[in-house]
Amino acid sequence: MQGYILKNRSRFLIASVAAGFLATMPGAFAQTTSSTNAADAGPSVSVLLTRQNERTRLLEEDLRELRGIVETDLRALKMQITQLSNNASSDETTTSAEIRDLRDQIERLADAVAMASRRMERTLEVTSDMEFRLLRMEKRLQTLMNFGGDELASAAVQEDTIAAGESADVSMSRDADTGEVTWQVSEDELNAQLAAADAAGATGNNEAAAADNASDTAVADAADAAGATAEVAVPTGPEVLPEGNPEEQYSFALGKAMQNELEIAEAAFTEFRVLNPGDEREADALFWLGRIQYLRKEYERAAITFSEFSRIYPDDARIGDTTLLIAESVSKFAPPEQACAIYRELPNLVAAPTDQFTAKLAALSEAASCDN
Repeated sequence: MQGYILKNRSRFLIASVAAGFLATMPGAFAQTTSSTNAADAGPSVSVLLTRQNERTRLLEEDLRELRGIVETDLRALKMQITQLSNNASSDETTTSAEIRDLRDQIERLADAVAMASRRMERTLEVTSDMEFRLLRMEKRLQTLMNFGGDELASAAVQEDTIAAGESADVSMSRDADTGEVTWQVSEDELNAQLAAADAAGATGNNEAAAADNASDTAVADAADAAGATAEVAVPTGPEVLPEGNPEEQYSFALGKAMQNELEIAEAAFTEFRVLNPGDEREADALFWLGRIQYLRKEYERAAITFSEFSRIYPDDARIGDTTLLIAESVSKFAPPEQACAIYRELPNLVAAPTDQFTAKLAALSEAASCDN
């Protein structure tokens, strides 16, 4: 475009110079002719000069007209160039605005996706919690339907009732510097209570139920033995879990829990933690292990498991749920004075306790007469 403008300007200058040169030539020629040939000039010379002057005049008019056309076209060309430049700037501004708007929309979409992901994770956690609560209710209903009668219902209520003077000595302390939670349980009394609970459960079953659960009990005993000797030697291969990668083994253990095969599920999750230390599913395995122990009414073990979860994963989204489960587990076996001491320590494990957490802990404290 600039080359075209320069070329037009050059043509304009050449035309102007030519017009000036032609305009001066007739006068000089006329003066020279008149001075040298004045005496000899005749009527024919005058006619010739007149025609020459007329032609020069016409040429000058044509040159002036051409000059006007060139100037008009040049002005129009400048206006077009200016307009094109303005349009290009306007288009660039519009494009930049559209790009900024698109970037803002992408950022808003990313925020919405992140929020939806967090809500989905929370929904899955709530769903899992509800599934385990339903499994617990289903198990109790099946027990009542199998054995029936008011005596069994009374026995089930008595199993959930804490008898004074029969609880294992238990205490919990938390290091303010490291945040580590330490549990202390009397081993002799704990073993005695576990043995008594197993004996009470065994006497409440008939021969058919005992035959159906014989294989499950054997698997659970094998898992307990494996857990007791885990510090001595790590097993070379799975005994309860199937051969495969950690994800397949985790799915197997979770499937057993969903099928209400809690003994096998507990053994499977315990073995999963031994075989797959540091796996991304280790936190989930520890969480479900505590839930299964709670469902099996192994409240002492459940409290210790959930306490370990709170110590290892203090920033996990389920820390509020596990802390409440610690409180509920303690309420099942600890004497009131020890339970009250633990209740006072539990809020320190949760960074931002919810209203539901505070209300539930207050209800447990009131049930244990902690304020009296």
